[in-house]
Amino acid sequence: MDFGDALWWSVTTVATVGYGDRFPTTTEGRLVAAGLMVAGIGLLAVVTAALASWFVDRIGRAEEQTRGNIAELAEEVRGLRLALDRRSAKDAPASVTPDGGVPESAPPPGSA
Repeated sequence: MDFGDALWWSVTTVATVGYGDRFPTTTEGRLVAAGLMVAGIGLLAVVTAALASWFVDRIGRAEEQTRGNIAELAEEVRGLRLALDRRSAKDAPASVTPDGGVPESAPPPGSA
């Protein structure tokens, strides 16, 4: 086996193409085949990178939207809690403290 055969073997092994049953025998044919293998691997790499970039971008946008939705919901919950606290304070009888107890100055129930 000469250097050219060894180089051909290494290129086809790295590219994982064919079974070795058909292969170019001339130097020019091997150069063209090696160039096609490298171009094929490069094309596959570019397509894979573009797809991965698309996924990362799409997931990033979805996460940003989710964070925005969470912030809006948190603000809405704060507003609802405030409205509920105001309504509870407005509807509570004067003789009951906000914590549900009876103030000391209030007359005992049933004595009025």
